[in-house]
Amino acid sequence: MPIIVVRNKHSTEIDVFVSNYTTSKGNEDWFTLQPEGEDSWQRDEGWELVAFRVNGNGIHAPRKGEYIQVNQGRILIFHSMENIQII
Repeated sequence: MPIIVVRNKHSTEIDVFVSNYTTSKGNEDWFTLQPEGEDSWQRDEGWELVAFRVNGNGIHAPRKGEYIQVNQGRILIFHSMENIQII
């Protein structure tokens, strides 16, 4: 099963959301990543949305999303809202 890894290279906490389009077992909650932290999500092959928001800004926090194809697994590195690296 492919894995999506998200790394936080931003100077503050961020919240991360990963859709569960490819599996009914996936959790669609927002998860907090500390600076230099990382987390992973298992998904089946297909397309998923990975969304980011700056922690602490609540429901109105600015958000950014990346729609990615998950076949062999993907790594997303969050540097800022304007700089999300996808490997």
